[in-house]
Amino acid sequence: MSSAQPLSAFIKRLTMIADLPPEVGHALNGVVSGIKAFDDDQDIVRQGDKLTQCAVILGGWVCRNKVLADGRRQVTALHFAGVAADLQSLFLPSMDHNITTLTPVQAAFLPHAKLRELIECYPVLAMALWQETVLDAAISREWEVNLAARPAGQRIAHVFCEMAVRLERFGHAERAGTSLSIEWPLSQAELGETTGLSAVHVNRSLQVLRAAKLIHLGERLIIYDLPKLEAFAGFNPDYLLAEGQRAPN
Repeated sequence: MSSAQPLSAFIKRLTMIADLPPEVGHALNGVVSGIKAFDDDQDIVRQGDKLTQCAVILGGWVCRNKVLADGRRQVTALHFAGVAADLQSLFLPSMDHNITTLTPVQAAFLPHAKLRELIECYPVLAMALWQETVLDAAISREWEVNLAARPAGQRIAHVFCEMAVRLERFGHAERAGTSLSIEWPLSQAELGETTGLSAVHVNRSLQVLRAAKLIHLGERLIIYDLPKLEAFAGFNPDYLLAEGQRAPN
């Protein structure tokens, strides 16, 4: 990541989904107001914050989440480098959820006022950002189904499949045939918060997946045969089509 082009991953992502001319990328880099490093388990955004800028993840993983009155946390989305994790703040008077780091993270900040000016100047940028919101909605719908309708093992396998497909699409996976390896920074407790499962259910489900020789989980997640894991999870990647593919004209 060049200091002169800090948004390279974000711009690459937008260019994959819209015919973004180079001057738009230059303009986006030109309005970056600052770059900040965060430790893991640190809030970048808190529920109730009234934001004046968007955070673009330059490196590391974050999660969207809500915390209940009793302190329990539900993770509602996982994001990695190249994503504007709080893009909704452009339109919300205050944030209705938290964005928390799962690893050390670097984030660049884009002032809302400057971003709105660029959207007015470049309609193609508005289209790309709109497609990002469409993707968010599609992922949220699938996560609702995952939490409500799939048993524990399939629920976890589905999250593994989603992140494998998304990370590979943006060059963050290692593939050999049908086997795939990705970084996996979530603890079992965080995986439980992501899937709505207790620590006991997470542990038992991982044992089942390991015994079936579908995965190995350590600092990296190794999926031995992605099509087999997708079949086990009932995973259909159609809901991810908005990510990394251009919208029809």
